[in-house]
Amino acid sequence: MRPRKRDSKQFKATKQFIMGKLMVRDAEKRTKKYERGIHPERLGRTLEAVKPIMVDQEKVYLPQITLVEQKVKALCEAQGISTIQIAQYINFGRQLYSKAKRFSQATLSAEAQYLTDFWTSRGLRGSKLVEIAKLFGVTPTAPALPTAYYPLGYWLPLNEWIIPPSTSLQPRIGTATWANMLEFDVFQIMRKVRLNAMAINITLGVPDVYGHIGIYNSENHYPKNLLVTSPELDFSITGLKTVDIDLTLDPSINFHCLNANLDGAGLTEVVCRAQLVKPTPTLSPASSYFTEMPYGDLPDPAPEGMIADVYSFEFWIRVAELL
Repeated sequence: MRPRKRDSKQFKATKQFIMGKLMVRDAEKRTKKYERGIHPERLGRTLEAVKPIMVDQEKVYLPQITLVEQKVKALCEAQGISTIQIAQYINFGRQLYSKAKRFSQATLSAEAQYLTDFWTSRGLRGSKLVEIAKLFGVTPTAPALPTAYYPLGYWLPLNEWIIPPSTSLQPRIGTATWANMLEFDVFQIMRKVRLNAMAINITLGVPDVYGHIGIYNSENHYPKNLLVTSPELDFSITGLKTVDIDLTLDPSINFHCLNANLDGAGLTEVVCRAQLVKPTPTLSPASSYFTEMPYGDLPDPAPEGMIADVYSFEFWIRVAELL
């Protein structure tokens, strides 16, 4: 039976597609088609025809998106989000608004979760993103904040306390400070940053215990020069002992340092990545070093010939800016 003409055209089109003739069109044909599409008279007629529809759509859209932006901005300002990040939270709100216009139920929830994961990886607070998502009737799960840097450090949340990745996840809570002892613990900066604060967490307060903390650079994976130091800190009261600083660090290996006047104040101490069996003066490089030194200001440069250690204390930094 002879095929109908319509069937013949369909067959030819299928054959052309299989042969690749419809997959890549000639550049000259594409250029001519584009030129016809942007002819001023044609564009004018098209715009004139759709202008009333476009204006009506904007009359509906602009009040809605403005309200979303205002609500997101208010949520951020209520919790002191830095001004440089508020625009990113507003972008998250705009994206969710767009998704909510097109999707609902399980699909919208999946899209909200994807956006939450994405913006958290860019350094925004997962808990704050969840609050914003609730404005659209969905409640994604805030991703767990990483305890170490990703390769380039892009996840770093600005102006929030983080613990650099000098240690593994094997904490010993309540370990006491050592009197007249310098302890150095390594931490790595994976991209250029500006720090605006450092801190140490006291888990058990002991009367009349004081100390200093600081940051050193390194030479051959060993503490070298003092970059910044704290005034004397009171370790008799529990909590985060914070020190405002202004320190720019390039990608590098650095050490944080602790010195206390008396035994007893409790710290959160962790097992170093080196996983050493026991302290040894011959092991180098190591993740941690210590040496005896009378209590006082931190030395500059760091002492030579220190002993490699198996433990380090949790040290906190606050990143003000990614450079």
